[in-house]
Parts: sequence; C-alpha cells; structure tokens
Amino acid sequence: MKNLLFIAAFMLSIASVKANYNASELSLELFKPGDYTIVIDGVVYPNVYKKLFVPNIDPGLHHIEAIKYINYGKYGKYACGYHVQKVMLCDRYVKIHPNTHVDAYINKYDDLVIGNTCALLKMPEPVIINNMAHVNNCAYDNCHATIEHMSYGEFQNLKNVIESKVYASDKKSIAMMAINNNYLMAEQTAQLVSLMPYESDKIDLAKAAYQKTINKEDYYLVNKEFGYSTSIDELEYYIYAHK
Repeated sequence: MKNLLFIAAFMLSIASVKANYNASELSLELFKPGDYTIVIDGVVYPNVYKKLFVPNIDPGLHHIEAIKYINYGKYGKYACGYHVQKVMLCDRYVKIHPNTHVDAYINKYDDLVIGNTCALLKMPEPVIINNMAHVNNCAYDNCHATIEHMSYGEFQNLKNVIESKVYASDKKSIAMMAINNNYLMAEQTAQLVSLMPYESDKIDLAKAAYQKTINKEDYYLVNKEFGYSTSIDELEYYIYAHK
C-alpha cells in the first residue's frame, strides 16, 4: 500500500514539474492607452491601461476579450442621465504553444495581432535515481538550466532604455554594459542587435554577446538582423575562432 501511495505521489509530482516546464507567458499591449478590462478564459483583469503581462499561462486555445467602458453624462456619475456603455473591442481565440513567450497587441483597428513569439528557457526533464525524482541540470547541451538569463521584464526595461537614446554610441554603450553583466538567450541577442542603427555596431554587439548567450546553437537567429552578407561571414568567422 505504501508503495502504491509513493508511486501515485511521484507521478503527480512529475506531472506538476512537466506542466511547469510547458507553461507559457503572454504579453498583451494596447495601441490606444486607456482604462480597459481584459478577460482571458473568463478571468477578468480590470483597469489595464497600456499593457498586461500574464505569466504561467497553459498552452492551448485561449479566449481573449478586450472591453472598454465608456461613460456618458456631463455632470458626474450620480447625475440624471449618466450611464456606462460596455463596448467589446476585441473577441477572439488565440492558440499558445508550450514553453513560449507570446507578444500580442490590439492595434488601432481593435484587432488582436500576434507579434513576436520566442521559446522560453528550456528546462531539463526529471530523472529517477534510487526511486527518487531529481532534476538533471545538465540533461542537454550547454547546461542551460544552470545559468539564468535576463527575464522578460528585465529585458523589456533594457530595450526601453536603449530605444530612448538618440545617439548610436549611447545605444551601443548601454547594450554592451548589459551584456557584460548578464546572460542572454539567442532571441534576446538578436533583438539587441536589431536596435543598433549602424552595421559596424551590430557586428561588435553580436561578437560581444556570443560568449554570454546561453543557447549558442540558436545563434543563427542573429544573422537575420544584418544588412550585408559580409557581416554574416565576419560573425561566423569570429564564432569559429572562439569555439
């Protein structure tokens, strides 16, 4: 009986771990700032002004609604003739894949559009050692799980700071500082490179970030941010020399 209870508890713990590994996250941005109510699968998020971030969202098909409440009446909510009208701006279903970050936005036409999607940090599968569940931190190449990259929020803040700068030299300096003090995913590195206005700065940044990028096997994603094939060749030569 004890063995059966142990097995049942073990299977539940494994299922919970796998569920966490598959969890995704959704960032929903509104083109028109205001006081909105967002409803996702019946869960209400009131008073959303510009952006809503939902972590640990299950993969699958999700029902998303964006609602705006418009107040009518000149003399305050208690005046005669005052009323509130509910306006449905967006009502659609969105499919979210496992272990994925999804950038979505409601555009000026009130349509929900899926923008960038990228894989979240991969996690190793648990293994069984002496009838106990363990997480093998080196279950796949480069031991990704032992290194923590910049979180979504941290990286968004970094991008906002870089985009706020006028001069290319300032953009590059801030990006270099962040690279020196943090680890990145290849998708994040590609986005940083895209923020550099000059090709030479893009190459310098891509070289500097290579050793600080966790999933080097996906570094080809950076190539799409270059404007010239010679830049791709230069980066490939650098990577070959520094493997």
